[in-house]
Amino acid sequence: MDTKKIGKFLAELRKEKGVTQEQVGYELMTSRENISKWERGINTPTPDSLLLLSKYYDVSVNEILLGERKTEENKEQIENVSVEVMKAGEKRVKTVLKNFVIVIAFMTVSFLAYYFVNTYNTIKVYKIDGMSDNFYIKDGLAIFSKGKSYLRIGNIEPKSDIEFDGFEIFIKDKGAEQVAFYSDDDNYTLISNNGYKEIYSYNNLKNIEKDTYIKIKYQGKEDVIKLNFQRDMTNNLFMNKNETDVVDEDVKYNNNIVQKLESYVKENWKFNNETSEYSYNYVDGNINYVLYYLPNLQILRIESFDNKIRKIVEINLVRSLLSYSEDNNDNLQELYQYKFSTNKCLSVECNKEQINYYLDNFLYKYIK
Repeated sequence: MDTKKIGKFLAELRKEKGVTQEQVGYELMTSRENISKWERGINTPTPDSLLLLSKYYDVSVNEILLGERKTEENKEQIENVSVEVMKAGEKRVKTVLKNFVIVIAFMTVSFLAYYFVNTYNTIKVYKIDGMSDNFYIKDGLAIFSKGKSYLRIGNIEPKSDIEFDGFEIFIKDKGAEQVAFYSDDDNYTLISNNGYKEIYSYNNLKNIEKDTYIKIKYQGKEDVIKLNFQRDMTNNLFMNKNETDVVDEDVKYNNNIVQKLESYVKENWKFNNETSEYSYNYVDGNINYVLYYLPNLQILRIESFDNKIRKIVEINLVRSLLSYSEDNNDNLQELYQYKFSTNKCLSVECNKEQINYYLDNFLYKYIK
């Protein structure tokens, strides 16, 4: 369908009739501008307008669509114009539908991509534990999301017959202590909206994992314990299967170690009913080591004094994690963490020779 040819034909019909565009517009109940656009081939008349033009100029709709009067030469072409128009309409409809499907598909993919970017790996669940000379921290739980974050310490259990007066959770940031909250009830749950200045929030996750402490106050004294955050779950959809496989292997590996170590410890070490832990003294050269095994937490703790520096090593069998700390003038500082099931240093730097010494002499020798 040639819109230029149709427009030229309509202009000729109007001039033959001796009327103006304004008069045609009045008769067809439309504007002069529409008549002008039709005659210039800018727009094509609507089906209703075609019927009115056909009646007004006394020509057939097919003649208008072909852009010329019917003759013997174009008779067959005139009769087939409607079919061609229908085909053109069908083609136009198919094009519109195709473009519509493309737009919908693009919008769907864009939405899924936006949703993926904003939700993937944004929910993290942690188990929390910790230990000092006087207290156990057990069954704690932390949940982080971009909406809200939750922290529940779990159970604060004394090793001996003492009661705590309250506790304070704080995060170290560039040496300063930022207090998250204080409570006298270990059932308290901190709920934090992720505002810009929120200390305990998804936005501050790296500092929370690395430097969160609990200060337990009791009998006019206080114990400061570094809380261990063990990642238990994340909404990492692509990694669920692989992570499950790794967890299953870790559990099998750890259970084997725990069974062998507990069997050895129960036969050879002394059990303390008050603290529910096993202990053993070990001497290597001039250094005296005191070993503790806590069956409730499945932690092997090694303490020693070397050059007036108290050294503490905790081997967490649940997490396959070795933590090394030094206590100099009552200032306990964790120097590194090492995951021995995967041989991976979780700190900036680990002392591999020192790690091998503790694993070989205080763990592996007891489980052979």
